[in-house]
Amino acid sequence: MARKRVILLWGLAWVVFVTFYLFLGEGWAMPCRKAWGKPDIPPGSPVNYQIWRDRDGWHMRWTSSVKLRHFTGKIISPDGEVVLVRRVGKEQGDIIRKEGGTIVFNAHTKGGWDGFDFVVYGRRIVFDLQIDGHYLPQRVFVGGNAANPSHLPFSIYKAPAPRGYSRSSKPYLGAIWVPGHYGPRGRWIPGHWL
Repeated sequence: MARKRVILLWGLAWVVFVTFYLFLGEGWAMPCRKAWGKPDIPPGSPVNYQIWRDRDGWHMRWTSSVKLRHFTGKIISPDGEVVLVRRVGKEQGDIIRKEGGTIVFNAHTKGGWDGFDFVVYGRRIVFDLQIDGHYLPQRVFVGGNAANPSHLPFSIYKAPAPRGYSRSSKPYLGAIWVPGHYGPRGRWIPGHWL
């Protein structure tokens, strides 16, 4: 009897561990390279989310063709921070805001594109997205190949930073970190403090 109880408890512990592992986003992760390039889906398409990355950073858009739809979600970087750069097509009553290191949104859309652009300082990004209160992974398109995550929430992970790389500490109070970018003549300028 005691042996059966021990086996049952170990089995239950294993199920709990696997469930937490998957629901924290690690189990349904895709590499960052799959997010490169904008999905080729026109505005006014059937209800969907689009997520992509390019030289300007990360982008998230949503649309609905005929019916007014409710889009809600949050973007989290558990080991870093997500920074809101710009809102796109925000309508009256829509909420797109930064809460701590997370971006939270609650919007209604019919036709056209709504969304925002953001940058991520961290190695993993978790997307928790809903349409009309439901998780619909088949309506989420990531990158130029329009890949669908198998489940929601899902995460995208970046490759580790090159060996020996570290973001230097703040040189003075009020300093602002400028991520690496291309300068006016097309020359790469590494990240630096301003």
